[in-house]
Amino acid sequence: IYDKDTNWTVKEGAFGLANVAPTVVKIPDGMTIVPEEMFAGCENLTYVEFPESVEIIQINPQAFSDKKNEVYLIVVPGSPAESWGKDEGYQTINWPFTWWNMGDYIHITKYIGTDAEVVVPAEIEGLPVEVLGVNAFANMEHLDVVTSVQLPSTLRRMDYGVFIDCQNLKSITIPGSISRVGSDCFALCKSLTTAVIGEGVTKLESGVFLACNNLTSVTLPSTLTYLGNDVFKECTKLQTLTLPNGLTHIGSDAFCEVPATITLPKSVTWLAEGALNDCRNVLVYSSTDAQTFCEKYGIPYTLVGGASVKPNPVPAPIAPENPPEKDYYKYFVMNDYVQIERYELKYANQSLNPVVPAYLDGKPVRVIGSNAFAFSEHLKTVTLPEGLWEIEP
Repeated sequence: IYDKDTNWTVKEGAFGLANVAPTVVKIPDGMTIVPEEMFAGCENLTYVEFPESVEIIQINPQAFSDKKNEVYLIVVPGSPAESWGKDEGYQTINWPFTWWNMGDYIHITKYIGTDAEVVVPAEIEGLPVEVLGVNAFANMEHLDVVTSVQLPSTLRRMDYGVFIDCQNLKSITIPGSISRVGSDCFALCKSLTTAVIGEGVTKLESGVFLACNNLTSVTLPSTLTYLGNDVFKECTKLQTLTLPNGLTHIGSDAFCEVPATITLPKSVTWLAEGALNDCRNVLVYSSTDAQTFCEKYGIPYTLVGGASVKPNPVPAPIAPENPPEKDYYKYFVMNDYVQIERYELKYANQSLNPVVPAYLDGKPVRVIGSNAFAFSEHLKTVTLPEGLWEIEP
């Protein structure tokens, strides 16, 4: 790259001669010339970002030798770089994102830019950006530069592992327009210190903040009802965590190794076996499902406004001979079918290889609800019946 003002250059074949193999190259603003064969030997090159200042007429069409079908050019709309790239048959991108146009909304599949501070647009191609797809900010070395991400209020969904292992991401605010945050969304984000979950979010799926071991502050919304398995596991610097009234479900190992005192709201009605594993301080209200859970599994706890208790675990009951299959399931009977909401491990001698019945209450089982088996951590296999219509995410 040659700058006519400062008179410095990167010679042809420089990356190949230096024995480096970048996947992304960002040409700095103010640069003007990309010499012939500059990227020769860059077998892993995928994206090249051009500033508007590049005088494309001086770029030799062979600058990206043998990479025309593999390299994306990130360009400013209407810039010389965009015109040159299209004329030469390269794939050009106007945003530092790749996406799918779903007809009435945009699904972002990947961030391909190189900026440390990222703003996800609210709109692309005149359509609202509603989904951040699986691993959208993950699994690419150049994404280690990302320190902050601003999310738009148009988002409806964040899928699995959107930010997994983003090593330098420091803070995040999730808009309340998202109802469910996908599994492992921020897992292994070692620099993440602050997370604010907006009002409107109802579910944090499994492992959302798994092993975020510098996380010190989390704000949870009053709308939250569900915490998945491992959601805060190994967040070893999280000294305070306030669970909202209205929270009903808590998955296994949700607070494992979290130093914060965990006060379980009266609203909690379902805790997975192991939900309070390695919780150092547990506060519960008297005569609640949370107290019953602690008594059943012998978990030490302190009553809110009362004394500390160290109960002995209650042995699991033995299943009666030939119990009806329906005893193991929570389900809804619709007009002409059944939707299973949850499978329950109730007995010490219960099979760990359940076969889901094809019929309950005389109607066919058609739908397996979201997280129906998520809290049954000891299961080995599950056999599903023929005739299912849907397994909810």
